[in-house]
Amino acid sequence: MGYQLDLQQPAQPLQLGRCQVYVGTCSWADPNFVKEGKFYPRGVRSDPQARLQFYASVFPTVEIDATYHALQPADRWILSRYANAVKDTTRFLKTFRFNEAANVVYHFAWNEYCDWYLEMAKIELRDPDASAATMARVWTTSAEVLADILRLLHPVIPFVTEEVWAALGAAHPAATASPLLLTAPWPAPTHRDRGAEAAFDSLSEVVRAARNLRTEAGIPAAAVVPLRLVPTDAAAAEAAEAGCRYIEPLARVRCEILTPDASPASTDRAATALGVISLDAAMAGDDRSASRAAGLRRSQARLEALLGDPKFVARAPAAVVARERQRLAEIEERLRQIGESSGSG
Repeated sequence: MGYQLDLQQPAQPLQLGRCQVYVGTCSWADPNFVKEGKFYPRGVRSDPQARLQFYASVFPTVEIDATYHALQPADRWILSRYANAVKDTTRFLKTFRFNEAANVVYHFAWNEYCDWYLEMAKIELRDPDASAATMARVWTTSAEVLADILRLLHPVIPFVTEEVWAALGAAHPAATASPLLLTAPWPAPTHRDRGAEAAFDSLSEVVRAARNLRTEAGIPAAAVVPLRLVPTDAAAAEAAEAGCRYIEPLARVRCEILTPDASPASTDRAATALGVISLDAAMAGDDRSASRAAGLRRSQARLEALLGDPKFVARAPAAVVARERQRLAEIEERLRQIGESSGSG
């Protein structure tokens, strides 16, 4: 049977077959359930609806963790990646593979939490339309994941983590379970959200591809240019539309989602899981020329100072002096061409 969940009105239970479904808060970590291998069993899709159908077929009563389903996509992704980090770190420590355990935590803390999640969290916090509840959830998730990173790092750098733990406890007491990290419990394993991870992978691929195209085209970092995406299908178009709130600030672009049957750009394009993307570098033409000219002028000033030094000219080999003079002449010619191009525009 079909069903819908209104997380804003959790008072009424949902009847799913013979199962009563309640929307509330719970850990989903019944020890017997986990021990029997029924916690996210194989063969069941990772999306919430498929899991709920499975739980309803096993238990007479199921309680949905409404706080999780109300999280932003970035929060769901980092919590899923955290679950993976806990699993791998615990496994490596139990088998005395300390170097690999440290590498797992380092990668999660730096490449996922700092490099991606915190940047996406900033987007949520800067959203003028974000509700107070949404902002509170983002702050809470950020603090709690940081606290859990400190737990994972504590066996490796105990003195540093203890200091940061105390500072975090003072700023956000709810994130720390005890005054001392030394006595805090080791992170418990949680579930992974494969759907959230797959959605993030698709968006991050678009961001990386857009950044690469910017670099190849010489587009200034501050310039915001149109990004045109020809989606692979309707589902990709929907995912791209939803993900533009992250793609635009992270890649400094303005998203334009075309139809799947549109013709992609013939050059300066990149294929991603969501479709083919291209940047309209011409929109940043003036800024790009100004940036290039500034760089050339810096090189020109350096070479003029070098060649104007009598000691350099006297002591350097003749071939080196001739090469630097040739480079200076080439830079002056390129600056002249840029000036003529700007004047003709």
